[in-house]
Amino acid sequence: MNIWKSLGYVPQDLVEPGGANTKQVSRTLEYAFNDFAVAQVAKLMNQSADAEKYATRAGNFVNMWNPDTVSPDNDTIVGMMQV
Repeated sequence: MNIWKSLGYVPQDLVEPGGANTKQVSRTLEYAFNDFAVAQVAKLMNQSADAEKYATRAGNFVNMWNPDTVSPDNDTIVGMMQV
C-alpha cells in the first residue's frame, strides 16, 4: 500500500514478502477503487479535504492504461489496462 501512495501504481518489479511478482494491474485498480469509495463517503460526510485527496489518488488508475494496446481479435478495441 505504501508503494501505491508514493508512486500512484504498483510497479511490475515489486515482490511482496512471501508473495509472487503478480497482479500489479489488479492491485493498482483495487487500490484506486478503494480510494474512490473513501472519497465518496468523505464527500457525503462533508469532509471536502479528504474527499479531494482520495478522489485525486483514485485517478491514478490511469497509470496502468496503455492506449497503444490493440485486441488481437478486434482491432477496433484500442487501449487496455497493462503493466
